[in-house]
Amino acid sequence: MKLIFLGPPGAGKGTQAARIEAAYEIPQLSTGDMLRAAVAAGTDIGKQAKDIMARGDLVPDEVVVSIISERIQAADCANGFILDGFPRNVSQARALDGVLVEKNIDLDAVIELAVDPEILIARILKRAQQKQLVARAMTIRKRRCNTGCASMRSKRHQSPIFMPKRAFCGRWTVCRK
Repeated sequence: MKLIFLGPPGAGKGTQAARIEAAYEIPQLSTGDMLRAAVAAGTDIGKQAKDIMARGDLVPDEVVVSIISERIQAADCANGFILDGFPRNVSQARALDGVLVEKNIDLDAVIELAVDPEILIARILKRAQQKQLVARAMTIRKRRCNTGCASMRSKRHQSPIFMPKRAFCGRWTVCRK
């Protein structure tokens, strides 16, 4: 099964692709993941992408399409793949079509996930809050409180942060100055 999932951020492309990936044992292909893998592997395309990303620029369509062209030929894609959020524009769609024709690959479906804009906004806001909490947790340092329990306080705000029960002393820990 060869699929493309299209839709705006927050539509659920990754969620649905992960479900299909698990059910049908076909890989979910994300361009961001593929770019990072190519950089890590030190491929020629990965080296190109690394330089571009290091400058903070967007990786050109031809580089992204080249990575996809290589990736869909991998052994784990023999039974299919899911392109998650690619192509993003007409230029990419035309380039991908050329790759698929060249490799004699037919798509089974292109699925657009349409979601109410209010729901998208709520999902994106929730994602942003979760990412902010993760980023904040990574800047936290341990402190000892007068009860002898490990406590976590934000370096910036010195406000207590609640951690899961199992993280500290087997209970919720909030220490005050």
